Amino acid sequence: MSNLSWRIGARFPRVFIVISVLLVAAVVRLWGLGDIMTADEDRWVLRSSWYWHEVLQGDFSNTFMTTHPGTTLMWLAGGGITAQAKWQGVDVHLDDSRVKDFYEVAKLPVTLMTALLVGFITYWLTWLLGLKPGWLGGLFLAADPYTVGLSQIIHLDALLALSLLGATVALLAYLKDAGGRHWGLLLSGIMLGFALATKLLPALWLVAFGSLLVLWQGFNSRKRLPQIATALVVWLLVAVVTFLVLCPAFWSPTKLQNENYTEGLTTSYKDDAIAIATDEHIALAASTDPINPQTFYLRTVAARAMPLSLLVSLGLPIALLLAVVSPRQRLVNLQMITKSPIVILLLYALGFLALITFVAKKGDRYALPTLVVLPVIAGAVLAIAWSRLAPRGERHGPKLLVPVVASVVVMAVVLQPLLWRPYAIAYENQIFNVRHRSQEGWGEGLDQAAHWLNNHPLIDANLYIASWYPGVMRTFFKGTTLSLSSRHDERVGFVVVYRNMGGREQDDIATSVLEELRDREPEHVVYIGGKPYVWIYNQVGLAYFTRHTGELVKGHEVGQSLPQVPKNWNSIEIGLATFSSRRNTHDVILHIREDVNATEDLRTVRVNAREIADSNWHRFAFAPLTDNDNKTYYVALSSPDSIAGDAITVKFMTTDTLPGDMFWRRRELRTGERMEQFSQSGDIAYRLPPSED
Repeated sequence: MSNLSWRIGARFPRVFIVISVLLVAAVVRLWGLGDIMTADEDRWVLRSSWYWHEVLQGDFSNTFMTTHPGTTLMWLAGGGITAQAKWQGVDVHLDDSRVKDFYEVAKLPVTLMTALLVGFITYWLTWLLGLKPGWLGGLFLAADPYTVGLSQIIHLDALLALSLLGATVALLAYLKDAGGRHWGLLLSGIMLGFALATKLLPALWLVAFGSLLVLWQGFNSRKRLPQIATALVVWLLVAVVTFLVLCPAFWSPTKLQNENYTEGLTTSYKDDAIAIATDEHIALAASTDPINPQTFYLRTVAARAMPLSLLVSLGLPIALLLAVVSPRQRLVNLQMITKSPIVILLLYALGFLALITFVAKKGDRYALPTLVVLPVIAGAVLAIAWSRLAPRGERHGPKLLVPVVASVVVMAVVLQPLLWRPYAIAYENQIFNVRHRSQEGWGEGLDQAAHWLNNHPLIDANLYIASWYPGVMRTFFKGTTLSLSSRHDERVGFVVVYRNMGGREQDDIATSVLEELRDREPEHVVYIGGKPYVWIYNQVGLAYFTRHTGELVKGHEVGQSLPQVPKNWNSIEIGLATFSSRRNTHDVILHIREDVNATEDLRTVRVNAREIADSNWHRFAFAPLTDNDNKTYYVALSSPDSIAGDAITVKFMTTDTLPGDMFWRRRELRTGERMEQFSQSGDIAYRLPPSED
C-alpha cells in the first residue's frame, strides 16, 4: 500500500498533496465534532430546518430568513437535518425542544464543506506558488486552530472566509495563467457567488478587490482592454448566477414582480447594512474594561493567529523589500512586488482588516477572512526557505538540520487543534494574549458545566438552573434551564455565569449578575486553556428541601456544621415550617458553637415561634464573629419548652449539596454520648450572607 501511495504521489503529486491536506483538514475537524455548542447555533438549526421545509413545500419566497443571507449554511445544515428527519419519519420543521437531537447531524455537512474548501484552496495554491509552498500553505490552513474551531460549528464565518480565500487564489492562478486557461476564472466566480450567498456585505470586499486586481494585472501584462473587460464581466456574471442559484428567495418570479416583496428585500438589506455599520455588539468604549475600537481587530489578530503565522506575515514585507532592492541603486522593484502572489494575498488580508475596523459591529470571528490568509503565507514562506536554506553538502548532520527543524515545526502546527480539542474555537496564543474580556468565549465550556450538573445528586429532583447562553445549556443539561433574568426564581438551584459576561457596560444584565455574585464562592469552575470560563454558584432554595425533621420539641436538636462562613459573620437564614401555618407559641433557640461537640454557645439567638412563617426562610441575626479564616462552626436549633402539637420543624434534604454535615438528635444526650454520633445524611436548609469587606 505504501509503495502504491508513493507511486501515485510521484506521478500525480498535486493529487497526492490535495488528498493529504484534505485528510488532515477532515480529521482535525471531525475529531470531537458535536462535543460542544456555541451561542446562535440553536437559532441556525431552527432556521435551516424551516428553510428546507419551505423548499420541499415549493414556497421559495419564504426561505428568506436573514440578509446575511446565509443560504449556503442552511443548505448544508438543513440537508443533514432533513436526511435524519426523513430517516426517522418525523417532520423536518423543528422546534426548540428538538434542537439537541439534530444539532450534531446539522454540523457534519458544514464541517465537511470547510474541509473541502481547504482542499480547493490547496489545489490552486500548488499552481500559484508551487507544489511544496502550496502543500505547506494548505496544511497550515487545514490545521489553523481558530479556523478549525469555527469550522466545527453551525455558523457562517468559516464558510465565508474559506470561500473568499478560495475565490482569491483561483483568480490569481487564472491571472498567472496556471492550472487551466479559464477554469480558474470560472471556479473563482463560483466561489465568490458562494461567499455572497453566505454573507453578502463582507463578501463585497472581494468584488472590489478582485475587480481592481483583474484590471491591474491586465494592464500590467499589456493585455487588450476587451480581453480584460471580458474576463471581469465573466467573473462577476458567474458570481451573480451562483448567488441567485443558491438563494431560493429569488426563484419566485411572481414574488419578485410584487413591488411590496421587492421593496421589502431592498429595505432589509439597507437596514442590515446600516445596523452593521453603526450598531455595536457591545459598547466597547462604555464598558467596564474599555478598549479603542480602532485597535480591536489588531488585538484579535495578535491573539487568534498562531505565533508562527503572525511573525512570518509581519516579517514578510521586510523580507520582500530586501529581496527586490537593487544592491547598487538601492531602489525597490515595485513591479516585482505587485506580481508576487504572496504579497497580493497579504494586501487582500490587510485590506479586509482595515475595512472591518471602521465598521461598528465588532467580533473576533469577523476577522477570519484575514486570519485564514496568515497560515497560508507562513506555510508557503517556510517551504521556500526550506528549499533555499537546505545545504547541499555531503555531511549528513548539517544536511538534515533544516528538514528536521521544518518537520518539527510542521508537526507542531498540525497538532495545535488537537491539543485544544474540543475547544479549538477558544484558541489564543500565549504570546500575544490581548483579547478583550467580553470576546472571550462563545459558549464553549458550558457542555462541561452541564455534565457536572447532570451528575449532581439533585438532578433527579427536577433541577432548575439559570444560565448565560441558556440555549447552549439546554442542549446538554438534563434538567430545566432558564435565562439569568430568572435567577431569583425560587426553583433555581444553580446559577451559571460565563467568562465573556465580564468587561461590559454598567447597565448590562451581565454586569449586574457578576456584581451580585462578587463575594460568593462558586461550587464548580470550568477551565479552558488555563483560564476560568464557567462558574457555577449554588443557590438551592427551599423548593429542594422537601423533607422536615418532625416537631422540634424538648430534647431534640437539629444542626449543621459550617466549614465556610463569611468575614464578620452576623446572620444565617434557616428554612423552617410551622405545619400549615399552625400558631405555635414557644421559643426557638439558635446556638452557634465552636464545633459539633462543644457545649458552650459563642452566640445564642432566641425567637418566638409566632414570628416564624410557614415554609419560609427565617433570619437569625447576632453580634458579628470575626477572624473566621479556616474555622468550622456548628449551628443548632432547639426548643426546650415546645411540646407535640405546639412546635415548629426544620426543613432538610437527604442529599449532600451544601457545605458541612447535618446532625439530628431526637432525644437528650446520655452520659458519654457526643453530638457527632448523630450525623445525618443530607443538609438542613440554610443560607449565609455575603462577606462584608
